[in-house]
Amino acid sequence: MAKDSSQTHTHLHIAMKLRRPILSASLVLLTVFSLAFPASAIVGTQEILKRLLAAIMTVEKLNYQVLLTQTDSVRHDTPSTMTYTLTAGSFYKVIALGDNDRVADIDLKVYDENDNLVGSDDDDTNVAEVNVSPKWTGKFKFVVDAYKMNSGYNDAFYGLVVARKETTSKPRTSTQPKNSGSPAKFYN
Repeated sequence: MAKDSSQTHTHLHIAMKLRRPILSASLVLLTVFSLAFPASAIVGTQEILKRLLAAIMTVEKLNYQVLLTQTDSVRHDTPSTMTYTLTAGSFYKVIALGDNDRVADIDLKVYDENDNLVGSDDDDTNVAEVNVSPKWTGKFKFVVDAYKMNSGYNDAFYGLVVARKETTSKPRTSTQPKNSGSPAKFYN
């Protein structure tokens, strides 16, 4: 029995010696392959989080209450969809921001619970903003589309902000910024 055990040990030792070169070659190939395709590597979220923070600061200065912030990934020509309940009697600003490195043009469409389009922003910037004043309380659908990506990219991060202003809110004071021009000026 001791002889069988030592033979088994010898066979395992030989098998392990044969596997080492194969494992080493596999690791080298894996390393080379991963370095050859940096655009497919992990994407950082700092850029989109900075843009989200700038958007939040801007809408709060305009007396909006931020209700939702979200980051998610989006692929070119594969829209991302989410639903959120909006309340009648309020004015909402929905903002979609693409990351500056990858998204050249982001679009946003807002639909009511009956799939009627209630607002959209399909200009050619990586900031989309839609204002919504619901006539009734219900679930609204936000569709974010990375319409155009920068060269070499197929996926990216985007940020979404949903902010509310009561229709009975106080008028803007002179110290609050006025929204003039493209929304991209405020969220970069």
